[in-house]
Amino acid sequence: MAAKGTRCALMSSLAVCFLALLFAQAAEGEANTGFWLDTNQAVDQQQRPCEYGDCMEELFVRKLQQDSDSAPACTWVAGECRVNTFGKVHDVDTANYILASVVCSNHVVDQADCQSNLHCLWYGSDCRQDYLFYLQDCVQQEWLTLYRALLCNQFTNQEKCEVIAGCNWNKGAGKCTEDFNEVAKDIGANSDLRDAFEKFSECQSKTECDDFCTPGEGGTCDYVPLSDPINWFIDPPPSQHCQVQLQLHRCFDSKSCDTPCEPHADGTCGMDFYGKDVIRLLHEDNAVLKKELLRAVNKCPKQKSEFECDAYGN
Repeated sequence: MAAKGTRCALMSSLAVCFLALLFAQAAEGEANTGFWLDTNQAVDQQQRPCEYGDCMEELFVRKLQQDSDSAPACTWVAGECRVNTFGKVHDVDTANYILASVVCSNHVVDQADCQSNLHCLWYGSDCRQDYLFYLQDCVQQEWLTLYRALLCNQFTNQEKCEVIAGCNWNKGAGKCTEDFNEVAKDIGANSDLRDAFEKFSECQSKTECDDFCTPGEGGTCDYVPLSDPINWFIDPPPSQHCQVQLQLHRCFDSKSCDTPCEPHADGTCGMDFYGKDVIRLLHEDNAVLKKELLRAVNKCPKQKSEFECDAYGN
């Protein structure tokens, strides 16, 4: 993973760095413990691995069928009691995004299945959520088209290939290819994107990274503002989910890593998922639930056993 303060020059690196925000805990085996839905149990009930395109939808339906208001206020995480921030999420897009982070990384292990799953992408040697899929309503569409086109060769079916502009499905060849006409049209239609792309092209042609260029991967020069999603968010964010995504990126870019962000063990800066700020952001439309969880931020750590933790507030 990238060290704190570094940027990701290429799309694949950018995706890995962004996903580090949600997967910092997963590396310690904590991915499932903080969610009301037990995805392991859900998959076992189906008696098959989560390897099909519809698996995400099936699991998510179960998530929605449960009454999130009845979820415990606290959850036992890595030997301590923490506020159950995500178990009570009501926003559909945010809940789906959280579930995808668990399902893609924990239950989709085959590269072919990952590449055909609408919600997942294959990153080098493992499967993770398709982060552009969950940014598509939050960022400027022209930027989304450009960066989606860089991933076209990963998509192995027409639905996934064409779910976001930037790629075309070649039926004759049976593969996904870049839609250069759409990319060129969108770059031309967005003056900010056009200027950024011209600077990026200039940086790529240089042997020494000066002026507005910074060292990228493979000895090339990069223009960071083009590759950083935070520069291309719609202002103001059109939904609660997009507000969460924006804050995630603000934390990753933060040099001071102050509240509502926190330093991660690998040196990156991420969002404090158990802090009061994220609760206010996720539950701003439910005053009663927000008050309950804000109280739980301080109360949950005082529960000294898993039994006490699960029982708090019930």
